[in-house]
Amino acid sequence: MKTKILSVTIVALFLGAFPVVSDAQQQGPGRSASKPVVDTSKIPIYQRPQKWKEDSSNVRTIEGVVVVAYGAQKRSAVTGAIAQISDSQMVRRPVTNLAEALTGAAPGIQSTLSSGQPGGSPNIRVRGFGSISAGSSPLIVVDGIVYDGDLASINAADVASMSTLMDAASAALYGSRGSNGVILITTKKGSARNKKPAVQFKTSQGFSERMLPEYARVNAYEYYPLMWEFYRNGLVSSQGGMLADKYATEDIKSMLGYNPFNVPDDKIVDGEGKLNPNAKLLYPDDLDWEKASTRKGYRQEYTVSFNGGNETADYYASMGYIGENGYTPTSDFKRWNGRVNANARISSKVKAGLNVYGSSTNTNQTPTSSNAYVNPFMFARSMGPIYPVYAHDATGAYILDDNGKPKYDDGVHTGSLRPFALGRNALAEGLLNVNYLTGISLGARTNIDVALHKNLKFTSNIGLDQETTESYQYMNPIIGDGAPSGALTRGSDVVRSYTFNQLLNYTKRFDGHNIEALIGHENYDRKSSGTSASVRGQIAAGNNLELGNYSTSSEMPNSYSIAKRVESYLSRISYDFNETYFATASVRRDGNSFFATDKRWANFWSVGGAWRISKEKFFQEYVNLPYLNELKLKASYGKVGNDAVGSYAYQGGYMSNNNAQEPGYIYAVIPNKDLTWESLNNLNLGIEFSLFKDRISGYVQYFDKQSTGLVFAVPQPLSGGGTPSGVYSIWQNIGSMYNRGWEASVTGTVLQTKKANWQMVLNASTLENKVTKMPETNKEIVSGTKKLSVGHSVYDFWLISYKGVDPANGDALFVLDPKNTYDDGAPYDYPDKTIMGERYTTTVARAKYDYHGSAIPDLYGSLRNDVRYKNFSLNVLFTYQIGGLAYDGLYATLMSPTFGQAVSADIAGRWKQTGDQTDIPRMDYGRSGDFDGSSSRWLISATSLTVNNINLGYSFEPSVLKQLKLAGLQTYLSVENVYQFSARKGMNVLQSFNGTTTNGFVPRRVYSLGVVANL
Repeated sequence: MKTKILSVTIVALFLGAFPVVSDAQQQGPGRSASKPVVDTSKIPIYQRPQKWKEDSSNVRTIEGVVVVAYGAQKRSAVTGAIAQISDSQMVRRPVTNLAEALTGAAPGIQSTLSSGQPGGSPNIRVRGFGSISAGSSPLIVVDGIVYDGDLASINAADVASMSTLMDAASAALYGSRGSNGVILITTKKGSARNKKPAVQFKTSQGFSERMLPEYARVNAYEYYPLMWEFYRNGLVSSQGGMLADKYATEDIKSMLGYNPFNVPDDKIVDGEGKLNPNAKLLYPDDLDWEKASTRKGYRQEYTVSFNGGNETADYYASMGYIGENGYTPTSDFKRWNGRVNANARISSKVKAGLNVYGSSTNTNQTPTSSNAYVNPFMFARSMGPIYPVYAHDATGAYILDDNGKPKYDDGVHTGSLRPFALGRNALAEGLLNVNYLTGISLGARTNIDVALHKNLKFTSNIGLDQETTESYQYMNPIIGDGAPSGALTRGSDVVRSYTFNQLLNYTKRFDGHNIEALIGHENYDRKSSGTSASVRGQIAAGNNLELGNYSTSSEMPNSYSIAKRVESYLSRISYDFNETYFATASVRRDGNSFFATDKRWANFWSVGGAWRISKEKFFQEYVNLPYLNELKLKASYGKVGNDAVGSYAYQGGYMSNNNAQEPGYIYAVIPNKDLTWESLNNLNLGIEFSLFKDRISGYVQYFDKQSTGLVFAVPQPLSGGGTPSGVYSIWQNIGSMYNRGWEASVTGTVLQTKKANWQMVLNASTLENKVTKMPETNKEIVSGTKKLSVGHSVYDFWLISYKGVDPANGDALFVLDPKNTYDDGAPYDYPDKTIMGERYTTTVARAKYDYHGSAIPDLYGSLRNDVRYKNFSLNVLFTYQIGGLAYDGLYATLMSPTFGQAVSADIAGRWKQTGDQTDIPRMDYGRSGDFDGSSSRWLISATSLTVNNINLGYSFEPSVLKQLKLAGLQTYLSVENVYQFSARKGMNVLQSFNGTTTNGFVPRRVYSLGVVANL
């Protein structure tokens, strides 16, 4: 055993030795040693190798301990589906928001690609999409207490492990809040074995840049001829072509406004639309809006932690700072945080602990409302390539302001008007405006354990959290939405939550039997409140953020206050015999104040069982397969709920309304006292295995999640309280849906020698989502590019059917809707067409809608490689998805020419003359609404491969550590969000789960050089 521990210690040093895993974990199998190791007594317990095994990705091997609801459990006894990741997967990554560490962590976990805004969080879904109208995000629990704050407030260096509870057997003890999965975050504790304080210092420095390139667009020299053709073809289709070439040549400059060339306005293009060969740009260096709107971001991180203890007490304390300036000039994030976790043995029967944390965050945000002119991504992407960032005179020289600096161009250039975004400049507005958030998070957890008997323990936990956020949105009076008077909106939001539980734990072991029982009671209380005010008419110059600096209220001040209480009774019993047969059952009864009195209480439950076949005598004696070391079957079933269905919707609601200046209230939501939470019946079947002396291990699982009582806003007739416009609805539990699929994870040791080790972890998941019931009065709901109906997924595309281009004249062809024909002889502008026996239309208003595939991939997962050679380590994480479609609305805009706006380089493949075989119709401003309308034309494969992280590390030799008087020293180079391979340059395939693209903050690539020192 000593030799094994010695070997594992050396491997941990090769790996990086700094926080490897939590108390109940060890990274990798033991290996023989050829050199002496560092004295581990100075290394905190959570950094030391332990006795049990786990893989380096999601702790799925048979042995080990895993964090579960209201406690911990041996991995071999788990009957449900739990994925756990350790701090070793986070410590060398530049993780600003803790949710980023969940990307690729385990099968069944889907995440979007995190926003490039520093501190931004990816969206997380566990085993599909559990709701349509209600919340779908997993519940977050920190150190046993539900956490309502922002994960960006938690320092990843303080986290020992994260467990994701994925099925009913693991999540049922969270009852009405567990249907979307539960993420359990466990922070680090001190070591009672560290007689002297162990100190760890971690720092990293790095820079960030845009991860994805911009869509390929035409340049300034290509733009004028294209817009000439666009205009000319429009004249032909609308006026019959009389003198179209002449008018296009004479008018094209006035249509585009600006002439960026050194030739006269009437000489930019010739009579055929060709650019003057003598044309040269007057200001070629001032046409790149993307370059002007970005910078090299900078990131720095520091954390110092202290760890120690003895037989009667232990402690862990840390303080950290992150400062990150984003790659846009108006984005940054700063966070100070601290945590103290202390535990003491008061007597032989009583233990107590206190965990206190606090953080302060300050964020400047780049506005990214999809189509807002102040959005620099939309602005830079959409601006035509002939329009400069700064204003220039007719000679091309900069126009200077009173301070002698170049003035930003706002669309008025030497008397000419820019046809796109007139009066706007996103770069200038971003620098003059303020979009600022400040937040303070404070909280504490305290617990007391009392041994009432050798088999009976009483535990009580109290948790308090408060998060206060203040927002400031200032719009300057010079340019943009705030002109000409200036405007300010201020808001303040406070979320306070309190949890108090009392638990009795009973354990009994006898004759191979092991019984563990839990019974408890819990109170949860959350209060959310906020205020906001908007004013205009700035008095004093400058970005003064006080309301008193403005003369007029632009809208009525607003405030809200919401209280939520949940009272619960819970119980769990676990049984195993000879660590071979396992059974668990749990039940929770929740009372929730969000629902009417007679609908407020409900029961949630689960049952599970497992059979560790490899422990059976017959398996060991008769099967005797030398390559099969472990084999375990498991199954679970249960019911959990989703209470994120709105605040007191059963009471109905009103909205203020003025009628002829008479104030009053009208119905906004019709009350429904029968409204209750959505329910989920969850089945999980699985097999776990280990082969070839643990060289290969993994699991395969099947899940079936049946959601019932889905909440819909059902419009009501006049007799039911509705209005003639039908805008008022009643929330009802009408609807059902399922998510089902397979999950697999395989961990393999590809290479294992004294000097080298290569471990690979492959995760794969499938997902089938189907709606099985819709409201009787609303059996089909169309929203954007989707239509909800029975038999289809929530993310099936419902679009006009695009069929290509008529080679005769370049018309866009769509499948004709047989219900929308002109057989009655009614007049129309553009006739239907019959080509090779098929009927088509060139008018989108007469085209047929149909389903066109789904945004949900056929297969998704991750691949992790952990390679170690001597003192070097290399870790690479990939995520992938195969199948599924994306609706690229951003590309659609670039392929739909508009005067003044950018055009995709792919427009080069358009129809130009009779006989052209292409799927891009002719450029025609008179028909752009028809030719470029929303349709299946803009669907593209969502298959992608993302290189999420590459990390190269080095652990210094013991001889060096001895000279430096350190217990450990590691350095590493990390690259986050390295690259994404997809079907189209510039498209973020992982921006959303529904498969659509918007002008959001493009993800950032982060380079970091870090050092971790253990004293």
